[in-house]
Amino acid sequence: REHGMRYRLAAGTMSMGKLLVHEGRLDEGMARLRDGLELLLKAGAGLVYSYGQALFAETCLDAGKIDEGLRVTGEALEMIERTDSRLHEAEVHRLRGEMLLRTPGREGEAEVSFRRALEIARAQEAKSWELRAATSLARMLADRGHRAEAREILAPVHGWFTEGRSTADQADAAAMLAKLAG
Repeated sequence: REHGMRYRLAAGTMSMGKLLVHEGRLDEGMARLRDGLELLLKAGAGLVYSYGQALFAETCLDAGKIDEGLRVTGEALEMIERTDSRLHEAEVHRLRGEMLLRTPGREGEAEVSFRRALEIARAQEAKSWELRAATSLARMLADRGHRAEAREILAPVHGWFTEGRSTADQADAAAMLAKLAG
């Protein structure tokens, strides 16, 4: 605040919110996340704002606040269309898919969101977003009994990575592939 670093203040506020939620202080953490989003918006953050929305949506998912997460991802997608700031578009679609998957009767919409996330990530050559989208889609397909299709989607994306095998996303994808092989 003292040095006028509005983006850093907003990012720090959101990080603190995510940490508080992780520690089980849900209400306080969600309030901090909302405050951070508001600070980003006031600062005219553009690309950073869509990241903030994705972070908030991911926290909503983790906290089981599906309705709020769906609202935030809807707003994020509207802003992406309005501003044409598409850096986090694939991840927003993936998160929306994860929330839709947890909403009874919306599994078809979830699949559409996952496939859209995968399509966008591939078009952007955003391999990390592609891995996340492929893992989410593969998990959903496997749960529906479509194991071969799930493996077909996930294996090539996972195989592309030659480094970073210890990241959470790589570990998640590897665990999914192991489950599909078993």
